[in-house]
Amino acid sequence: MDAVPMDGLVLHDCSRLTEAAEGLNETIGQHNQRTTEFDRIRQERLQALKKHYAAQFSTGWDYKKRKEEIQHRTDEISRLNARIDEIDKENQQILTKVSEMAKGADSLNWYITRYFGQDSPLSIHVDADDAFRVYRGEMLANNLSEGEKTAISFAHFLTSLKDRNIKDVLGETIVYVDDPVSSLDRNHLYNTYALIAACLKKKCGQLFVSTHNFEFFNLLKDEFKAQHTKKCNFATRNNDACSAPLFQVVRGKDNASIKNLDCLLCHFKSEYLFLFYQLCEFRVDVTDDYTVFTIPNLLRRFLEAYFAFMHPAKRGLADNLTELFPDAEIRKMVHKILDEFSHNENTERVFQLYTAEEIFKAIEATFIALEKARPEYFRELRACITPESNFD
Repeated sequence: MDAVPMDGLVLHDCSRLTEAAEGLNETIGQHNQRTTEFDRIRQERLQALKKHYAAQFSTGWDYKKRKEEIQHRTDEISRLNARIDEIDKENQQILTKVSEMAKGADSLNWYITRYFGQDSPLSIHVDADDAFRVYRGEMLANNLSEGEKTAISFAHFLTSLKDRNIKDVLGETIVYVDDPVSSLDRNHLYNTYALIAACLKKKCGQLFVSTHNFEFFNLLKDEFKAQHTKKCNFATRNNDACSAPLFQVVRGKDNASIKNLDCLLCHFKSEYLFLFYQLCEFRVDVTDDYTVFTIPNLLRRFLEAYFAFMHPAKRGLADNLTELFPDAEIRKMVHKILDEFSHNENTERVFQLYTAEEIFKAIEATFIALEKARPEYFRELRACITPESNFD
């Protein structure tokens, strides 16, 4: 293409065009700036709008009060949840207690049936107020006999030994059972013995059983004596050498002491022989005031046992004394000792003074009468005790 020649430079005024361009650039710059800040401005307007509606809500709906109420409800829920946890724990404790009480009642009933048999008239129930109560059949047992009270008390004692705080240390525990057969009849006496032998023997660190009942004593004696070899010789009455765990309380004028069981009681099962021995001992030593006080009752018990075997058809002490003591004066003297001095029914009799010589004469008269009435029998009685010097 050929060039077009220019004859000369043409000058034009461009100021207006420059102004227009600058205006356009300013508009473009403003547009760009507005575009750049659009998101920021939008967020500012949005936040302002939110604050407006929040202020409107707070004013119109009492926001602060509702927030406080929500916090209160939240705190209440936390408190109730904590209480629910406490109640759950209490319920668990109650269930455990009820279970333990039920076990305790079952244990008591087990022991009670060992006293009275499977047809026991008594039973223990746990009532709604968590109390143990004694029932006779379907009714509350309001009037218990002394024997029933003793049986329930002993059953409770044996049950208490199963308590978790005791059973783990029972093997190191000293257990003392004081006359558990008080007021019990003969059948229950044997049941009590069986319970002690089964539930306490060799279960405790040490076991002590005391009793006034001679039949119960004999049962226990045979049970515990079998564990030991008796080293003493009955003929020599060497009580101090005895290794059997059997003892007796010996009362004196001012005190009492525990000694090895007298060989006579250990060797024989007869209280009758022991009473006879005691009477013989008194003939040797009549200086003990306490013995003087108690010996009339021993004499009466000895003669009552004798009469029961030798004269079962005769009733009453007077008739039997007439049979044994033909001499009226001697009979009157013995009767006075037996009937008056052995029954201290009032204060006057308790402090009534009587001499050891009077009691000694009554015992002498009794022995003479027995030897005369049944010489062979009396010799056998004498042969059962030692030493023979007591008759010299």
